[in-house]
This record gives sequence, C-alpha cells and structure tokens, in this order.
Amino acid sequence: MTIQSSVPAGEDLDRQLAAADPDVLRLMVKSIAEALMSTEAGEACGAPCGQVSSERTAVSPVRGQRATGSSADRGERLRRGNGESSCYLGSDGRWHGRVSVGLKLDGSPDQRHVSGRDRDTVLEQIEKLHALRDAGKVVVPGRVPTVAAWMRTWLDTIAPRTAQQNTVDEIYRPKVERWIIPALGRHRLDRLQPPHLDEFYTACAKADLSTRSVLLLHQIVSRALKMALRREQVQRNVATLVDAPRHRDAEVEPLRQAEARARLDLARSIRNGARWSVALALGLRQNEALGMRRGCVDLEAGTVRVFQIKRLRYRHGCLDLAVCGAGHHVRACKNPCMRHLSRCPKPCARGCVLHAQFCPQRAGGEWVFKQPKGGKARTLVIPQPLVLLLVEARRLQEKEKAAAGDAWTEWDLCFPDGLGNPQETRDDWADWKRLCAQAGVRVVRLLSRSGARFRCCHRPVSPDRSPNPPCRSLGNGLSTVSAVRRGS
Repeated sequence: MTIQSSVPAGEDLDRQLAAADPDVLRLMVKSIAEALMSTEAGEACGAPCGQVSSERTAVSPVRGQRATGSSADRGERLRRGNGESSCYLGSDGRWHGRVSVGLKLDGSPDQRHVSGRDRDTVLEQIEKLHALRDAGKVVVPGRVPTVAAWMRTWLDTIAPRTAQQNTVDEIYRPKVERWIIPALGRHRLDRLQPPHLDEFYTACAKADLSTRSVLLLHQIVSRALKMALRREQVQRNVATLVDAPRHRDAEVEPLRQAEARARLDLARSIRNGARWSVALALGLRQNEALGMRRGCVDLEAGTVRVFQIKRLRYRHGCLDLAVCGAGHHVRACKNPCMRHLSRCPKPCARGCVLHAQFCPQRAGGEWVFKQPKGGKARTLVIPQPLVLLLVEARRLQEKEKAAAGDAWTEWDLCFPDGLGNPQETRDDWADWKRLCAQAGVRVVRLLSRSGARFRCCHRPVSPDRSPNPPCRSLGNGLSTVSAVRRGS
C-alpha cells in the first residue's frame, strides 16, 4: 500500500535545494552543462552546440500565422533578418510575399505585400520590387491617382508656387478642364502610355486647335508628369518620350514709322492719349501700361518703375457649380455653322464648373498690383518728349478728378477710367481698335511681337552682346531674344 505524501513535490524540492551545500549545487550545474555540450547531445538534437537544427527552421510560421500542411507543401521558409523579404503559403491557399522597401513619411517601415496562386509568380513580383527599391523608383504608398485627380492636385497645390495665380486660373486650368481631363482623365497615372498622348494631340489637331495651343497642352502635361515623377507617383515621364507638337510663329511685320505716326497724331485728341505713346515708346505690356502709378513715375529724373495691375479671377461661392452656370454654358454649333465667321468656340464639357463671373455669390474679382512677368520689377528711362506728354496727362486728370468730386476713386493711376478706377483690358483693347480704324491703319496687338513691343525690341544686335539690351528692358527672356534675332 502506497502512502501519498501530503507535501507537494515543488515545496519538497525547494526545501532540499535550500538545505543543500553550494558546492554540490555548482557541481550539479556543471555536470548538466557538460552533458548539453557533449557530442551525444549534438547528435540527438541534429545540430552542434550554438546552432539551430534545420528541422526546427524549415517550416517556421511567419507573423504569428498558423502553419498548415506539411513542410514540403509549405516550402522552405527560413528565419530571416529585419528588412529581408519573405515568401510563404497562407491559410487561404495563396502564396504571399512581403518586401521592405524603406520607410514611410511618419518613419514607420514601408512593407509591400504581393500575392499569387503559385510560388514562382510571387517570387517574380518580389524580384521586381527589389529592382525598383535598388533603383530608387518605388512608388509612394497609397493608391495611384488618375490623370484627372493628379492634374487638379497640380493646379491647386503645386503650380501656384512657381507660376502666377492668374496664369494658373486663366491659362492652365481652362486648358486642363476643357481638353486634358476629358481625353486623358480616366487613365491611371502610372498606366499612361505614349500612344495615349499621340492620339490626344492628333484629336486636338483635328478639332481645329492651333499648333500653339497643342504645344501648350503638351507643356502642361509634361510639367505635371515631371512633378509626379519627383513625388514618386510614377516611374517615368511619358511626355518626354513623345515628340512635342511643332509650332512656328507667323512672319512678323512690325509697325512702320508712318503707321505709328498716324496713330500718335490722332491719339493727341482723345482721352488718355499718352497711354498709346507709352506703349509705342517703352513697349510695355497691356497690364503694365494700365498699372502705371503716378508714385512710380519720376518726371524729374525721367524714370518709371514698372509693375502691373490685374483683376483676380472670379470664384464660385455657391455649392452646386454646374447648376449655377447652366444658363451660360457654350453648346456645340450646328454643322455647317452660320453664326461664326471664323472658328466656332469650344463647347463646354459635361459637368462644366466655369462661368464663376455670373455666380450671385461669387468671390474674387479684386484689382491687385503685382510684379511684372518674370517676377521682378524693372526701371525704365522715359524719353523727354514722353515726359512732356505725361505732365499734360496729369494736368488733365486733375481736372477730371475735380469735376467728378466724391464719385472719384483714387487709385493713383496714370491712365484710369473716367472715375479713377482701373480700366478693363477689353475696354482698352476696344479703344485701340477704334483708334486704328479712325487712323485708317491696320490693327495689330500692342503686346505681340508684331506690335509696339516688337518695334521697341527689333533693333540691330551685335554678336558680342547677349542678351539684347532693348529686349531685356522689356522684360523678355532669352527665348524672345532668339525669336527677334531670327525674325519670327
């Protein structure tokens, strides 16, 4: 008959160890260590001391996932170091791979996941990620945007940093909304191919779009894709793989001296006639001439500091933008069109959100003074005959101000309207065409190279002087200087 002990085995062992001699305990630990390090123990474990047997590491589960199937079915998955890739068979029956490609914006590891039905497919995808990682071309984490989403992101947050807001609102955005997004907007950004751009440029040419406009579209697309490449949204800029549409300016016929004299003689008898003398003598752009302030003109020194005045673009203040401008959308003309003598206007795209100037709750539209084109104000010397005309214009303006009384708004402008406010560019252009018609001469645009700006810049150029000083005084870049030298 066996008598059960009332003392637990653990307590009995603790009591014996506490009462044992320390020398005996050290001898026992030494004996156990020598036994574990012996050759017989290594043969029993399958590996020498300090190493792990292949049987224990061949089928190690990854990330706490439950291992399923035999070791032959799951494949060889050795324990890997930090940052190394892995390939394993998951519980869903599919093969999975995980590749570490760097760090995210918040500093956490950026690990990409791929999957496939067979192991070879996953290994091939892993190798592609390895190649992209080594080349530094891994796309940033997150869903790749469409062309439409990226173009609007570029217009809203990137382009205004380097281009003037008016340029973005009046040139870039209409081109993007009316042409680029309807044709290319549904493509995923990283799947845009050169043939897509070729077809787009061909369609624009068939729609009677000028070669200059098609070239501008190409430049906008190329610039947006260049920024996408810098932000690692795409691996290449496909616009650089396509030949840019060709455009050549028409032959330039500058103003003749007789034509300019006829205009100036007639301008002396009209209000703000000195404005046209300024255009022909100094070659200022339209907004630069209309933005001339009396405080920036030093009549004694005969100099003027050039700025420009512009009206900010109107913005919708309502919620439903498409419904707000429903009555102002441009519809397609009938074929043949009997309303327009030249090219018909481009009809509005579906869901057009333009025409903010007609919104009852519109915002914007304020006049602001800005730096001229090129981002830097410049000082010009005023010829003496023009100084006398500006003095006379200032005297007549004081009379208008006294006659208007409280209705006068002081903007300190040299060429305001009848109440001191800035002139609209369309009204200024209408006055110029009316002046040309009364003088019986052809109409040319003052801000074009065939107008006053070209006349001021079209002078003999010495081969050892570059850029041309007259062109530099107009605020032109090297591209305009080259155009003047070749006569185009």
